[in-house]
Amino acid sequence: MTLVYEVDHLSTFGVELRRRRIEANRSLATFSKEIHYCKSHLSKVETGVKPPSRDFAQRCDAALHADGELARLARPRRGGGQSPPVAESDAHWSPTFWLPTPATPLAPDDPETLAECWHIFEHIRTLGQRCAPDQLVPWLARWTETLCRQTRHRQSLLFASRLAEFTGWMFQEMGDDDASIRWTNQAVRLAAAAGDQQLSAYRHVRLAEVALYRNESRTMIELAKLAQAEQSTPRVHGLAALREAQGHAIDGNYDECHSALDRAASFMDQSCAPDPALPTLGTSTVVNPIPTVRAWCMHDLGHPREAVDILTPEFGRIPPRAQRARARYGVRLALACASMHEIERSCALLEPLLETLPRLDSATIRTDLRKVAATLSRWASDRSVRAITPRITAALHPRLR
Repeated sequence: MTLVYEVDHLSTFGVELRRRRIEANRSLATFSKEIHYCKSHLSKVETGVKPPSRDFAQRCDAALHADGELARLARPRRGGGQSPPVAESDAHWSPTFWLPTPATPLAPDDPETLAECWHIFEHIRTLGQRCAPDQLVPWLARWTETLCRQTRHRQSLLFASRLAEFTGWMFQEMGDDDASIRWTNQAVRLAAAAGDQQLSAYRHVRLAEVALYRNESRTMIELAKLAQAEQSTPRVHGLAALREAQGHAIDGNYDECHSALDRAASFMDQSCAPDPALPTLGTSTVVNPIPTVRAWCMHDLGHPREAVDILTPEFGRIPPRAQRARARYGVRLALACASMHEIERSCALLEPLLETLPRLDSATIRTDLRKVAATLSRWASDRSVRAITPRITAALHPRLR
């Protein structure tokens, strides 16, 4: 989908930026150092010659205490129409991605077999932290299809719903958002057939995450509010409020972002111990997702120092076995450091992660890694950047290795 900037819109941003900068008694040279952009780039944006990037606009907004007004002025309008609908289709589910597996997967209809299947599924989730999603998706999809065809047993359908939800997440990690949406919707249908309504609200949380990596803030906020309006668990409502906060952060709306973060914390405080018979919805490797999301909101609001201060200890708490989660938050921490011109620290953080990133083959992590690469490219002559750039390029194109 193409991002289209309007000339008048950009001119308004430049005029307002210059007005606020002069009013704040900052020269071009002083302000360019404050936001870590060169003086000529700042001048070209103010005169409408260059469009402001989202990162540039957010930094200016934060430095001038514009409360999101500058960030909103720089938002592009989207060309090519709206995003594909994310609501559940009434069409019959028809999976098309099957690869042969060594044997027909299990269809558990007795309690002992089902218990073993849950055990296997937990191992698969662990594998999802360590290997490429396309190594798991064919087997997951075939197993779910078998369950759909061969059983109407309530507990087996409940199991199939969690398989389908995880399969949707793996498809998103592969970069196939449409398949991710289809599998998430299928998970809701299977859960409903089993009498479980928890996934109905959680579906909006998952689809909001798809919108996050498409940079569709309005869609994120709307989906997150839908999830909070549905009857569900406090944890699901808390995860939804976190997605809402991220949407407001992308929009540069500081007050609404912090309101949603506070609401998320309140929901999470009400959460009971998870049902041991069901896997945790959402991240299972980050014990408390609120600080990590708060940190990323601070970065998107143009406060990278706060993001680093929050994310540094949280990154240290992620267990080494959770390689996908460590790569995700490690890359985000590296980006926040680079945004503060802490180039050597950013490169040092990336160094060990670049060993695992090609193996994980995560489309979502590559989205953040591209932002790191773009930020570091402004210091292309730096020795650390020169040394690590070829490895970043290799991680961004794992299929070419």
